[in-house]
Amino acid sequence: MTTDQVFELLLPPDWVRIAADERGDAAMDSLLERAVGNAPAGRESEVRSVLGASIASAVDTARGQGATDIILSLARVDGVPVPASIVVTRRPAEGGDALTETERIFAIAARENGTVVEVGGRAAVRRVRSYDADGETPARRAISYLCRLPDRPEWIMFTATVLWGSDPALEEPLAALEFLIDAVMTTVRFVPRETAA
Repeated sequence: MTTDQVFELLLPPDWVRIAADERGDAAMDSLLERAVGNAPAGRESEVRSVLGASIASAVDTARGQGATDIILSLARVDGVPVPASIVVTRRPAEGGDALTETERIFAIAARENGTVVEVGGRAAVRRVRSYDADGETPARRAISYLCRLPDRPEWIMFTATVLWGSDPALEEPLAALEFLIDAVMTTVRFVPRETAA
């Protein structure tokens, strides 16, 4: 797993970015303690148990996918948690063909039924997939953005996951969350290789 910081972005209030390596463990502990400290009187142990399990599960899943960063929503709307996260992964760029970077992006978009957007000043593929509930896994929508890192032979993918139900009344809040994630992605800026740490 690569651990240098290659991007910056602005996050909404109560969203946090955690490194997916061992550096993230202390950040998770700090987040959990902050949340427990802000919990309603008498509900501290419940918040510690539920939120702790949720954060640990998200981080374990992201680490299993080879993630470098995890962005979690700890926000609440009318007391209800905003069920969203973003997992960031990187992989080596494959070579060997005559396609330019832009041609490759358009080819991926066509093959994956995606759209071409801009992320951090780079051409990127945006793809949306919806998944039905499966056993213990709730229904969810995944919005992914794939682009080539500048000055590096790597691709970076931001995959936002929003949990949702089959209730048609949830479609409007889901669309609002998708819009929020698109807005967050417009703030991505890539860190030049010589300053990445």
